[in-house]
Amino acid sequence: MAISHLETGHFFAFFKGLNDPAKNGILSVEVAGGLPKGTYRLASINTAANHQPALVAIAQHGALDDMVYFTVA
Repeated sequence: MAISHLETGHFFAFFKGLNDPAKNGILSVEVAGGLPKGTYRLASINTAANHQPALVAIAQHGALDDMVYFTVA
């Protein structure tokens, strides 16, 4: 995957809060109209039911949220 520049995170190509329970272990959403060609970053934000961010007890821990990169051709 060749990325020519990195986005600043101030622009969202798509944003959706997923508050429904997973069905058969899968939580998904449809992106109406799809996305234009390009390279994207997909990140999850894990929170409590009241949208309070996850808190951790120690400073040295792994990532709290998942992030993946993908390409739309």
